[in-house]
Amino acid sequence: MHLKNTKIGLILLCLMMLSACSSAPKIIKQPILCPTAAECGQISPQIRTNGELAEAYQQTQHRLNLCVIENDSLKKCIEEFNKETAK
Repeated sequence: MHLKNTKIGLILLCLMMLSACSSAPKIIKQPILCPTAAECGQISPQIRTNGELAEAYQQTQHRLNLCVIENDSLKKCIEEFNKETAK
């Protein structure tokens, strides 16, 4: 009986030592898969007439609206990604 208890004790000791030797889990960083946004830079139109001024104003407003939409969608995508990784 004494030998059987010794064997069980040694087996349990070995199993405990093996669990202590396990390595920490590796954290795998996932890339954020969001739509790319265009650069929201300045434009330099050549304006000579009032018509060109009006057209440049409309194009600038259009580009600004697109930039705001792209920026908002990119922020939303990143926020959703951060919520998923926080779980």
